[in-house]
Amino acid sequence: MTISKPTGQPLKWIAVVANQTQFELRIEPRQVVAVDAQGAELERWELLADDAPEPIPALNEGWQAITLVTIGDPNSPYTQARQALRQADTDKARKLLTDAIKEQPQQPLLHFLLAWVEEFSGKKDPASLQVRRSALETVAASSAVDLVRMITLANFPALGETRIFEILQSIPDDRRTAEALFTLAEQARDLGRLEEATSYAERALTLEKRQAERTQCQILQIELLLRRQQLQRAEEIEKTLTDLTDEQLSDLARLFADAKAFDVTDRCYDQLRQRTKLTGHALARQFELQAELYPPGKRRWELLAAAQSALPKSEGHIRRFIGHIIAEAVNPEDAAIINGLAAAQKNEKVRNELKLLEARLEEDAKRASDIIYEFEMAQGIPSDQFFWALQKLENGNRPADVVKVIETRIKRGEQLEPGVALILREAYSRLGRDDDAQRAGTHQFRNVSPTPVRNDPPRNDPPRNPQGGGFFSVK
Repeated sequence: MTISKPTGQPLKWIAVVANQTQFELRIEPRQVVAVDAQGAELERWELLADDAPEPIPALNEGWQAITLVTIGDPNSPYTQARQALRQADTDKARKLLTDAIKEQPQQPLLHFLLAWVEEFSGKKDPASLQVRRSALETVAASSAVDLVRMITLANFPALGETRIFEILQSIPDDRRTAEALFTLAEQARDLGRLEEATSYAERALTLEKRQAERTQCQILQIELLLRRQQLQRAEEIEKTLTDLTDEQLSDLARLFADAKAFDVTDRCYDQLRQRTKLTGHALARQFELQAELYPPGKRRWELLAAAQSALPKSEGHIRRFIGHIIAEAVNPEDAAIINGLAAAQKNEKVRNELKLLEARLEEDAKRASDIIYEFEMAQGIPSDQFFWALQKLENGNRPADVVKVIETRIKRGEQLEPGVALILREAYSRLGRDDDAQRAGTHQFRNVSPTPVRNDPPRNDPPRNPQGGGFFSVK
């Protein structure tokens, strides 16, 4: 408000909400003009007579439950109480607010601040808890919707869920706004009172007209229906939702995954991917979040493989997501799933990891040995997986291939673990090459240098030992 210094009369009154000018009253001697924030005239009042039949009350009179704050007045109880709160002087703030409440016993803001002071004090004795509860019940009985919305467990943890819920229940039925009913629904849900929570949510929907708030209430309604195992009704409501935020889609995906309705979960994430158009690490993370909603099995592994494939091809940590599949796929029947994942992979490194995993899981000895042999011939089994791969090859009744694979590595100068010698000796024995088997049994092959490369002209002599045993005849 702007006041004339010479006359003390008001000249201008500006109404501001959330730092936004709503309207302005321009007060002239015989008229008052209301204008909007842009200066356009809204309304005009003209003075017809100046002989009022009754005295006009002062500006600070007649406000009943409304607290008047004179900005800049250090003696205002409200200003002093706020200052005491800033200084963490809860005793002083409590006294100031208690005295102010005596003057305005139904003022909701003063009661809310008193409850807050008690909470900040850290006291948990019965008397302090009762002060909090009584103060908040006065707030709940008022029409101060914004203050009622702040009566939550997060703001008043010392009261506990049950007391908070009982305070909110004390709101007169005819004063229960959509916001109050929504809060009641959330509190009832947290207490496990699902039918009661559903009733509150449905009543909130009948009152709520704002679309964003309606959507949030419907998501809560879906959650409650799913927890009460009413999947069909929950899906019906989900299909009516529009203009969902990314966070709301993620919340719905999680809710339906918890209810094992994974088709809805997939649909929510499909919408997210169509909308966000993510690539690289961001897309991989989105696939990973979706995979976290599934138990180990085909769909989860598909999502983890998709996450791995979304990473740049130069990504060094090839097992970042595939490692989860390797750890989880432990049953022979998983081999067929892994085979399908490998066939669908475009990333060669990922495909190779999956093929080795398939071979490890495969119970059919011939199929497992085929995978191992093809892999070894194409790019070579990693050294840390070579021993079990050889065992698979041996179990597939392929002694000649066992010999070929091991001899090739020895000729390259690789140092092989002692267990490999036992597998090699057995392969030689099965091929009737007893001398080579004896040599392998004494580990003499470990001291044989790689075959030197010679520049002799090509010869047409027939091979003396088509099984490769000549390598081990070197003395």
